[in-house]
Amino acid sequence: MGPTRVPTATYRLQFNRDFTFEQAEEVLDYLQELGVSDCYASPLFRASAESTHGYDICCFGEISPALGGLDGFKKFSAAARERGLGLLLDMVPNHMGSALTNEWWVDVLRHGPGSDYAQFFDIDWDPPTPGLRNKVLLPVLDDHCWKVVASGKLRVAEENGEFVIAYHDHKYPIAPESKASLKHLHQLLDEQHYRLAYWRVGPHEINYRRFFDITELVSLRMERLEVFEATHKVLFELIDDGLVMGLRIDHPDGLWNPKQYFERVQTRGPIYMVAEKILTGDEPLPEDWPVDGTTGYDFLNRLNGIYID
Repeated sequence: MGPTRVPTATYRLQFNRDFTFEQAEEVLDYLQELGVSDCYASPLFRASAESTHGYDICCFGEISPALGGLDGFKKFSAAARERGLGLLLDMVPNHMGSALTNEWWVDVLRHGPGSDYAQFFDIDWDPPTPGLRNKVLLPVLDDHCWKVVASGKLRVAEENGEFVIAYHDHKYPIAPESKASLKHLHQLLDEQHYRLAYWRVGPHEINYRRFFDITELVSLRMERLEVFEATHKVLFELIDDGLVMGLRIDHPDGLWNPKQYFERVQTRGPIYMVAEKILTGDEPLPEDWPVDGTTGYDFLNRLNGIYID
């Protein structure tokens, strides 16, 4: 059985703080006149505060308040349906943003392998690098750690009633079992489940899988059922409520088992779903992926070839 709705012409809407659900409502009549069948929305779940694109999701359980929240999304979706327009959503299963507003990530930094979310992220807890056992390397400093400490840029501060390790505007959690005095910063840093490091050491020592080489995007272990369910609960509610009618899956090649992922999504459908699969040359789309095709990069590449010598 195929999807109940197949788009004929989509139009991309890049939501951010400067283009919210309310503003998107204002262009729906224009899109209808163009002959668009479905709006194709960028990721809508809460991302980092500075995000302009939404691919650095920090919470899969909340529609971004910066875009208008769930109520704003429902209002936009209703306005689209009144005009016969459907909605495809860009879903990001491969990674999350590592901003300190990501409660899952912060819990991992606070509790290390003992965190309830330690197995949510693709972390090597026993890497070959000395001193990194049961720690996460965070290559975020502008110089070597001892120099940053000496400069006073790293310090202990109080935030919302608890002590944190502060670096510029970033506030890193302190492990509850830490024994060092707050005055002995070097020892306190050694007792954490993360190691703050010079950003240049990242390519050589980092022990979590990133999205390409972007330190701020930490990869998920989506093959684990508990991770899949936790990241897709609200999405499936949106689908069940008829607010989302199709999915565009961001970079499934990063997943440990893309086929398994697509099958799990389709058990809630069937739903129209395309994969952002970059096909090289005559490489075919895997026939056993239960998707309706690619996002079209392969077609556009061939089309552009007509006009380029």
